[in-house]
Amino acid sequence: MDAASLSTSSSPRPWWCAPGAPEEVARFLGPTMGLAATPLRHRPDLASALGLGALFLKDETARMGLGSFKALGGAYAVIRLVHRAAESTLGRCVEPAEIGRDTEVREIASRLTVTTASAGNHGLSVAAGARLAGAKARILIHSAVGTEVERAIATLGAEVVRINGSYETAVAEAAKAGRRDGVLAVPDIAEEGEPGFEASQFVMQGYSVLAREIIDALEAAGEAPTHVFVQAGVGGLAAGVMGYWRTRHGATALPRFVVVEPESAACLAASARAGRLSEIATDGETIMTRLDCLKPAAGAWPTVANLASNYLSISDGETRAAMSQLAAGTQAISVGPSGAAGLAGLCRACGDPDLRAALDLGENAKVVVLLTECAT
Repeated sequence: MDAASLSTSSSPRPWWCAPGAPEEVARFLGPTMGLAATPLRHRPDLASALGLGALFLKDETARMGLGSFKALGGAYAVIRLVHRAAESTLGRCVEPAEIGRDTEVREIASRLTVTTASAGNHGLSVAAGARLAGAKARILIHSAVGTEVERAIATLGAEVVRINGSYETAVAEAAKAGRRDGVLAVPDIAEEGEPGFEASQFVMQGYSVLAREIIDALEAAGEAPTHVFVQAGVGGLAAGVMGYWRTRHGATALPRFVVVEPESAACLAASARAGRLSEIATDGETIMTRLDCLKPAAGAWPTVANLASNYLSISDGETRAAMSQLAAGTQAISVGPSGAAGLAGLCRACGDPDLRAALDLGENAKVVVLLTECAT
């Protein structure tokens, strides 16, 4: 475990520092996507087994019919890009509710093609956003992506192109396509100055919806969490959740944010130790395939560095055990390896007396865990 309270004054400002950023997410996602909150499940049985005061599971396994929190990010980015193109072309204010509905706006969207590389969930989200807005979508998948993923993306009306080579090859091809007229790159990760960097920021902002829904549900129940366990690959989800929480509650009323990563791909913990964004030298191999990232996203790192309290690394065996725990009993939830990682981190901490004490995970702790995706 590594603790981090790092100043990042030399880093780019976190996205949530931009005026009105969290409010913009709510303004666009609600009217355009008919957004419905996913459940926050209260699990006193698991809380008792772990020796905690309360445990809440944010269940993203049915988000927007796509089965993952990523349904929020890509779709939100596409909507923002279409909105900007519509206002520029029409020379007037375009209301979010017009996206996908107004004839003039849909005609403008129909001239645009959004493109991205994906191994599954992000591509589904971009394709869903394009269908909602009336734009075309071209999703690049690499050679190892399964045919069921290809079919699912195509069902949303997107053109799916299979690239010979790795995910990185597909990313490079999508970035190249994003430099052409009428084509907009919507990567989930991009460096500043690369095609689609702003779109990647929109993707991360879309994830903040999870935090808004969690806080709304907890406040309605009169609960205040002491801890939030959030899994991380490049850190986009963690930054979206932490950033919104910081915007809503300020710096003095935050829960303890614990970032959970695979042992083989703990790039955020490595960056925290180094005091700067760092790439790790490992193959990153893990069954938590959505989290097998070797370098944090530049846009996410300032937020994570400022707001994460602790970092935990977990094994594949620990996330398998968490999946089995969630799948058992009358309240069974079918969750994938990456989706169960946050709970695996909590179980590891509660099972280690030193970690439990260091994280203050006692009988008064009220913990939120994110279940980020269904079993695939």
